[in-house]
Amino acid sequence: MLISRETDYALRILRALSDGEKRSIEEICSLEATPKQFAYRIIKKLEKAGWIIIMRGAEGGCRLTADLHDVSLYDLIHGLGSDFCINACFQEGYECTRASVCEDPCHIKKGLIRVQESLEKELKDVNLHSLIFGTQD
Repeated sequence: MLISRETDYALRILRALSDGEKRSIEEICSLEATPKQFAYRIIKKLEKAGWIIIMRGAEGGCRLTADLHDVSLYDLIHGLGSDFCINACFQEGYECTRASVCEDPCHIKKGLIRVQESLEKELKDVNLHSLIFGTQD
């Protein structure tokens, strides 16, 4: 799994909103060099996750509602609907084409599960405030 462009843009959008001020999408995109077509979609996902509020109308904009100390990188990736699986065989409903020739349990899968769990723990240990501002919280 790589940090997707969507996750990168979401981090930039949250950074633009981190001072608690209301900002227009145009202002956010200008501050963070984020393409508008991505920003609209990402902002809707951030609102759905409960981390920002969107105010519509002529005086509309976005405002951060979450404390970035309390939101992990894991939470952000999950909130954007991204896939955490480092291997396809971890995905729900996956049917292994090698099951008939592999040992049971598959030692490769067992090893990769440990890697997956370690990665998830690391992502959960990184809060967005420390990531965005380079602090050690």
